[in-house]
Amino acid sequence: MDTMVVLAPVMLVAGLLFAVFGLRQARWVPQMHDENRRLRPWLFGGLGLLLARYVIWRLTQTLPPFGFSVAGLWPYLFLLFEISSVVMTVITYLTLSRHTNRTHEVEAALPALRARPPYRIALLIPTYNEPLVVLERTILGSLVQDYPDVRVWVLDDSRRDWLRDYCAEAGVGYGTRTDNAGAKAGNMNAGLATIRASGFEPDFLGVLDADFVPTSSFIRRCLALHLVHPEAGIVQTPQHFFNPDPIQMNLALSGLAPDEQRFFFDELLPGRDGWGTAFCCGTSSVIRTAAVDAINGFPMDSVTEDMLMSMRMREAGYQTLYLNEPLTTGLAPEGLGEYIVQRHRWCLGLMQIVRDHYNPFSRRHRLKLMDRVHLFDTFMYWAFSFPTRYVFMAAPVIYWTTGMLVIEADFPSMLYYMAPWLVLHMTAMTWITRGSLQPVLNDVTQLLIAPAAIHATFTGLFSNEKHKFKVTPKGLTGTEISIDWRALSPVLAFLLLNLLGLLLALTPQFQPQLDPAPRLVNLFWIIVNVLVLSLTAAACVELPRQRTQERFASAGTRAWLVLGRSKLPVELRDLSFGGCSLALDVALADSGSATAAVTLMFSPGETYQVLRMRSRIVNGHSVLGCRFVSLSLEQQQSLVLRIYGGGKGRLLHGNDTLGLVSTMFRRLFNAGP
Repeated sequence: MDTMVVLAPVMLVAGLLFAVFGLRQARWVPQMHDENRRLRPWLFGGLGLLLARYVIWRLTQTLPPFGFSVAGLWPYLFLLFEISSVVMTVITYLTLSRHTNRTHEVEAALPALRARPPYRIALLIPTYNEPLVVLERTILGSLVQDYPDVRVWVLDDSRRDWLRDYCAEAGVGYGTRTDNAGAKAGNMNAGLATIRASGFEPDFLGVLDADFVPTSSFIRRCLALHLVHPEAGIVQTPQHFFNPDPIQMNLALSGLAPDEQRFFFDELLPGRDGWGTAFCCGTSSVIRTAAVDAINGFPMDSVTEDMLMSMRMREAGYQTLYLNEPLTTGLAPEGLGEYIVQRHRWCLGLMQIVRDHYNPFSRRHRLKLMDRVHLFDTFMYWAFSFPTRYVFMAAPVIYWTTGMLVIEADFPSMLYYMAPWLVLHMTAMTWITRGSLQPVLNDVTQLLIAPAAIHATFTGLFSNEKHKFKVTPKGLTGTEISIDWRALSPVLAFLLLNLLGLLLALTPQFQPQLDPAPRLVNLFWIIVNVLVLSLTAAACVELPRQRTQERFASAGTRAWLVLGRSKLPVELRDLSFGGCSLALDVALADSGSATAAVTLMFSPGETYQVLRMRSRIVNGHSVLGCRFVSLSLEQQQSLVLRIYGGGKGRLLHGNDTLGLVSTMFRRLFNAGP
């Protein structure tokens, strides 16, 4: 095959790749907005054709002879997992070919919502073991909703006296029960019964996990969409986070790379909403009470009651709509172990749903075609994508140690048939998702979750024992670096095997009998594996989290510090629920901490008492670290509004794909951004 013929399509798509990535920050680079979403079907249709070209070549020209031996079966086992990835990719293309943005519907409906008599709202906060430092933000944020007749209820499944007393002081309802049957779903069913017994009959139920803080407009904007769509049983909003997840934290990627759920909430769920198959995600939703009654309450027969609830409501004639606005901000799992426990529960719940309730191919239910397609896709994701990672990590090692091939092709053929699709796929996905999908980080995440997902898949499908709902611990802190050996062990095993394979690849005299044609393909493959596995191993080293309250940058916010008779102008550098950092225009004569509280004033109606904990001089200006003291309930509510009320408390990320890895290593080795 002529070299230029081989490289022509590769050079074309590589040029597109570098053009798009290199110019992402330029203002004139086109963005995928809603007004040009008609481009989506053409874009993903083209990607599908390139993928089909590769698959046809793969099936017709790269398979070794079939045989009933390890060497004869291994390539076809690999092909099975590869085809499963192709199927999921095609469904993803189909999903992303549509995309909803319901903000304009909400804006149009707000005047009608204000004009009608207010709905009765019960805002539920189910809790099990969260500490007050986590719960108080959620409770206070729920109290400052800008919609009338919202009654907040904390549903305590740990029966804590101190929480009952706090709720009484804050003026919110408190509910508990004698047991924990049905876990979170059972707690909400019992809570709804308690609310009704008190004489309050809610039209809608807001649901917030104990660590999710709503903006003041959360209820109002969700109700506006309910008003437009009386068939809506649930209006779901995205989950944003104000702290880095374990991968962002341990790889020094906070503020640089997206959290693992951004692609799902920013792209996949709007796509599913476009197909009418969005589903509830457990928190940050507003649910029509009549729809809950129509399915006889929150489902208690799955540890992921939220998705099962959406399926049952769909059969009852109600829809789940997705409003992609940052109306709540929550706490991501803070440790790798907690992160994996959460994903294990999600996988286990999906397997329970597929096995016991909604097999995508069953006639026992009345789900529509696209519901079945997306349910099948979700099943494939949890059941196949994680073992596929292991198969892909093992394939080049097996080649370099035994000579067994999974693809009989030389490097130019791989470039000609695979590279055009792969390069254009990465370019298009990075562009259309605005950096919310990072390929290497996605590999790292899947490798970390793989053992738990595989265990949950087999347990959920084949075990009849009752599975306990495992709550994700929140509000954790630490002061020391630690290693999660349980997560690291399988990663380390694959890393050592791939390093062995790399050693053999670099010393061809040990394997002179190997066919020279596939050597370069497998060398490139194993180098990629080593890089991904090394990053995954680094992510298992837990860095300390010393603060219980996340700090939010507030540069540009002006206030005054009252020191005796002096009123000094200050700039707020960062703010948290516990304290703040202030930059003065002058240098104070004294330094260090202080024992007497002073007044921080944003306006005559918004003042706080702060205690100076530390002071330093930066470029001739004093920078003070302060802690809030003696906060009243009203002051706490004002702080929550200032931090979370406008939806700006969430952790943001960049979109510089090419610079991500270099910046990460610079942060890790230079001990700071």
